[in-house]
Amino acid sequence: AAGGQMSPLAQALAQIPELPQIRQAVAADPRMLERVMATLREQDPNLFALINENQQEFLAILRNGLPGQEGAAGAPQIPPGAVVITESDRAAIQRLQQLGFSEQQAAQAYIIADRNEDLAANLLFDGAANMDED
Repeated sequence: AAGGQMSPLAQALAQIPELPQIRQAVAADPRMLERVMATLREQDPNLFALINENQQEFLAILRNGLPGQEGAAGAPQIPPGAVVITESDRAAIQRLQQLGFSEQQAAQAYIIADRNEDLAANLLFDGAANMDED
């Protein structure tokens, strides 16, 4: 966008703290994009509509990150691909594992579900046949 301003889509995506994890999950398994979109349609219909109107830009952001993403106002820089898991996240992931899923599957679903344990369980059960261990 001109003048260093981010587009409305980039501004909306910049508000999603899990965007790096979503980018990582989709890069690792492009089939995850379908689940991400289903989750967005449910949780944030406005963002879902904005993505649908700007699909090429959305795919470019998934591939390359947000424009000017480096060094956001004093935020600590987490290495690319790193996911910060808190103790409560770890407990939720362990509960998802107890449902019969691997740690990787449970963690991916939990992050993609915006740390919503119930939604993560639904994603896991809905996509269990498609989630392969890589």
